[in-house]
Amino acid sequence: MVSEVNKLIYNTLITSGGVLLPEVGTIFIERKPATALSKNRISAPRYELSFSSHRPATSIVDSIQLATNISEKEVLDIYGRWLDKVRIDGVVTIEGVGVLHNKSFVADSTLLSQLNPSNSAVIEVVTKKNRVALYFAPILLMIVAIIAGVKYLIMPSNNEPINEVVAEVTERGVVSQPEHNVTPVIEEENLISEDIEVVEPVIDEATQEPEPEVIDDWRVNSDIRHWAVIGSYSTEDNVNRAIANLEKQHPHLKFSSFKLGSMYAVSPFGSTDRETCEEFVSNYRDDFKQIWIHTPKRYKE
Repeated sequence: MVSEVNKLIYNTLITSGGVLLPEVGTIFIERKPATALSKNRISAPRYELSFSSHRPATSIVDSIQLATNISEKEVLDIYGRWLDKVRIDGVVTIEGVGVLHNKSFVADSTLLSQLNPSNSAVIEVVTKKNRVALYFAPILLMIVAIIAGVKYLIMPSNNEPINEVVAEVTERGVVSQPEHNVTPVIEEENLISEDIEVVEPVIDEATQEPEPEVIDDWRVNSDIRHWAVIGSYSTEDNVNRAIANLEKQHPHLKFSSFKLGSMYAVSPFGSTDRETCEEFVSNYRDDFKQIWIHTPKRYKE
């Protein structure tokens, strides 16, 4: 039971950006901006987990009720027993999410790496001085190549003098190259001083991931019989906030909500045909771990 509730907390946090734990508080995802560490070293912007005693978010009680389809009294009993097991001496340990102690939350390292899959801890930027070296390095190499070619034409039978000239010119004009794996800097207002210039990375178009396919607006269909459901909320305000966050995270999808019992369900897709709905669920299982298909009784055979 404990591990199942932990997974629901994890999934609610990822899909909604925050999860409310009654009698405890709210754990939520927060974007930390880049910060200048020195003249040419910057900590990259990243996502972190934070804790608040009063921040509104999707309640884990709602998530449990949606996943189990049981009464509110039974859901509260499950949550109470889970809290008794994970809270020891005032310390709440949620496996896969993090540890809360005296309102100080320490996130699980694996979860942080999933939130920041390609972020470096520190960004090295290229200053004007290094950029001058970047410009003159190819010119120096061209001079070396020209001298080597002239020497080759003059003395075709003896390659040793050519090697000596090349070595001499190279030794005199060694230019330190900037590191190739310089991480691009994400622009932040007033973050970098005026004497620092950032070299924009050259992206190979062939390696860029294709833009996600835009889903046609299924909501215009007046004969929806099957809905793909990813979450439910107890109030209209909560469901509207959840849809606003989901639209930012998945701009290629169209989200809607409908009344489901005493709750408000959120759906990214609906169809007259159940097989089409099942195909959507299969394609987006990685994005929405708790996705399931709801079919009203009047449409069931």
